[in-house]
Amino acid sequence: ISALTISSIPRYFLNSTVVAVLTLLGIVVLGCPVAFVISKVKVKYANALMAFFLFGMMVPIFSCLIPMFQIYNRIGLRNTYWALVLPQIGFVHRGLEKLVETRDYNQFIYIAERICGICAMGHSLGYAETVESLKRAEYLRVIWHELSRIHSHLLWLGLAADAFGFESMFMHCWRLRERVLDLFEKTTGGRVILSVVKVGGVVRDIDANQMAEIVSVLDGIKGEYTQIMNTLLTDTSVKNRTVGVGHITTEDAAALSMVGPFARASNLPYDVRSFGRGAYGDLADFAPITATEGDCYARVKVRCLEVLQYIEIIKELGA
Repeated sequence: ISALTISSIPRYFLNSTVVAVLTLLGIVVLGCPVAFVISKVKVKYANALMAFFLFGMMVPIFSCLIPMFQIYNRIGLRNTYWALVLPQIGFVHRGLEKLVETRDYNQFIYIAERICGICAMGHSLGYAETVESLKRAEYLRVIWHELSRIHSHLLWLGLAADAFGFESMFMHCWRLRERVLDLFEKTTGGRVILSVVKVGGVVRDIDANQMAEIVSVLDGIKGEYTQIMNTLLTDTSVKNRTVGVGHITTEDAAALSMVGPFARASNLPYDVRSFGRGAYGDLADFAPITATEGDCYARVKVRCLEVLQYIEIIKELGA
C-alpha cells in the first residue's frame, strides 16, 4: 500500500488514538445504556438480542481483517489514511523485552512463563536450559512440560469439538484436562502458571509416590482419550469439513518456516525434541508424528496422536 511510503509513525499513532477514543466513546454512549436496558428492562426480543450479542463476542477479530480490507478496497479507501491498517501477524508487543532489562536471570523465569499461560512450562524450560544443565532437574522439567503439552492439546481438542458441534465431547476433553491440572497442583502448587523452574534446577521434587500417581492418572486418561480421539477422527461430518481443506505441501511448509503440528501434518518432521537436548536425548526412541496429506484433517490427526506420545514420554522418564 503506497500510504506506507509517505506516512510516519506519529501519523499511525494519531490514527490509532482517534479510532480508540471514538470506539470508547461509542461504547460508553451506546453500549452501556443498551446493555442496561436488555438486562434490567423487559423488552420484546431481549433474549434474542442478548444471544446475538453473545454470539458476536465469540467471533475472533482476526476473521474480520480480510473482509474489512476487501470492503475498504471496493469503496475506494485503499491507499488513504482513512483505512490505514498495519497488522503484524505473528507478533504481540507487550513490552516484555524491555521489562526483563530491569530483572535478574532468576526473576526472568516468572516473566517467561507469562508469554503464554497455556504453555507456561515450556517457556521457562527453554530459558533455563540455555544457562545451565542438571540431569534430575531436566527429567522433572520434561515431565512437567509434556504434561503441559497434554493439557494444551486437550484444551484445543475440546474447543475443536465444540466448533464441530460436539458439546458433550468438549466437556469430556476438558474433564480429562482437569485431571492434568490436578497433577500440576499436587506437584507444583499451581494449575496453569507453575513457577517451578529456576536457574540451577527446580523449586520442587517429584517423589516416587507422586510419580506413581502421575502414571496411574495418565493410564486412565489414555483409555478415555483414545475413545474420544477415535470418535472424532472417524466422524463423517469432521472428515467432510477437513479432508482436502487448507492443503499445504511439504515444500510450502518449509518455505513458510512452519513449525509444530502444522508443519508435521505436511510431512515436515521438525520437532525441537528431536535435537536430543536435555532429557529428550535419553529417550529410547523418539520420532515426530507426521502426516503426508497436509490438509486440515491431517493437522487434527497429528495433534490427536501426539497426546498419546506425550503420555509415553512421561512414563519412560518417570520409570
